[in-house]
Amino acid sequence: MFEELVKTTSKWFSEPGPSSEIVVSSRVRLARNVNGFPFSHNLGEKDAEELVGMVSKLVEKNKLFKGQKTVALPELPELERIVLMERHIMSYDHVISDRKRAVIFSKDESVSVMINEEDHIRLQLLLPGLQLEEAYASLDKLDTALEKKITYAYDIDMGYLTACPTNTGTGIRASVMVHLPGLVVSKEITKVLNNIAQLGLVTRGFYGEGRDIKTSFFQISNQVSLGRKETEILSEVDKVTKQLVNYEKKARESLFKNDRAKTEDNIWRSYGLLKNVRSINFEEAITLLSSLRMGVESGIIKSDLKKINELLIVSQPGHIQKLFSVEMSEAERDRKRAEIIREKLA
Repeated sequence: MFEELVKTTSKWFSEPGPSSEIVVSSRVRLARNVNGFPFSHNLGEKDAEELVGMVSKLVEKNKLFKGQKTVALPELPELERIVLMERHIMSYDHVISDRKRAVIFSKDESVSVMINEEDHIRLQLLLPGLQLEEAYASLDKLDTALEKKITYAYDIDMGYLTACPTNTGTGIRASVMVHLPGLVVSKEITKVLNNIAQLGLVTRGFYGEGRDIKTSFFQISNQVSLGRKETEILSEVDKVTKQLVNYEKKARESLFKNDRAKTEDNIWRSYGLLKNVRSINFEEAITLLSSLRMGVESGIIKSDLKKINELLIVSQPGHIQKLFSVEMSEAERDRKRAEIIREKLA
């Protein structure tokens, strides 16, 4: 399964969506716990195993998953767990945890369920572009179906009870992944992200929580769900994202208007390096691919945006090793990454 998985690009990352030249994807995640069981950090082996069996059987019956089966993580090699994390199917914490746990994901990778992560159940749905309300509408159907069979941990005053207090209430985390090279290059990004923080939203990098590198890709999400309706949270993140799209467009317009020669030179240099590089680490690759992506989005370079997105996924360390079915040293990965990039851009 994993040999075929790494040869494709996730539907949410490869297909176009509203404002997808800047908003790469929308994700809605719901945190739920099962009444009568301790939270995951105090969960015994027997209870953890019971939860995996109970939740997976119910989820597999849902039509969103189209016959996909549960992946039991303790038995899965670390490299394959890393591949799932790189594809945003599950979190880094779920990769490194030593408890009995599992993940279920749909064939197109848009829907996934993490069992025994920070909470007993983490439901997630990803869509391309800015589609938060659409993502929530689909995920809510799965949540409702599960709630008919499972008694969730719920308090009439507090709402859904979660391991982390910031998720208590609706248990919703609405987030978008945005590509903001214009704001980064123009050095406006710090001011913009500080303004977002003042609105109560949180900014993370390409991988979200737990593990990250510095890039022009950012994830913006709500920080607290207690005392707020799902529609309010979705609306707020949607509104801020649309403002970010406008800021990024203006930043790019300014770069091309006031310093077009340098901006185009940076894009073409990135293209030239990527087409000829013989060894490159992932952080440098994603930086150059970000510049190339802006060049494609701006019409300067005639290429397929889907191809650039594919390179952002397959050039990750876990994917490189899985593509060649062998564990590699860092230097070997850097050479193989360069080889893949040259072949794709040829």
